[in-house]
Amino acid sequence: MEREKASWEKKDRDRILRESLALVEKDAQNKAEEAIKAGKIKQERLNREEMYGALKTKYDKVIADGRTSIIGGLRVPKSICEGFAAGVEGASTGGDVEKTTTRLPRDVEERLYRFAEDRDKIIIDFESFKNEVRISKCFAE
Repeated sequence: MEREKASWEKKDRDRILRESLALVEKDAQNKAEEAIKAGKIKQERLNREEMYGALKTKYDKVIADGRTSIIGGLRVPKSICEGFAAGVEGASTGGDVEKTTTRLPRDVEERLYRFAEDRDKIIIDFESFKNEVRISKCFAE
């Protein structure tokens, strides 16, 4: 009877030890996976900031080029402007385009470009958020 009890206790201790080791291994695996996820999320956020910088550089250049008339600027058909204040046109770029269109005032151009920049930032944020959700596996696939 004592032998059976000792054998049973040994088997129970062995089972508990195996289960404990399995839990420790699983915990270590989970921590490693979380560290990998955290690294991927950090990289995703760095990528987003890098894309912000590239976007700002792009729009700053477009606006600067518009200010120096390197580009023709944003133009609308003259028919839209009929009845509004005359002489609102920006710098001239020459050619047939000027016969049928009017350049938007510089401040309107710049605000439209900044609006486009804000829109692009929202798109970048949304794509980055989607990637973070995928990395985190928040939802079943």
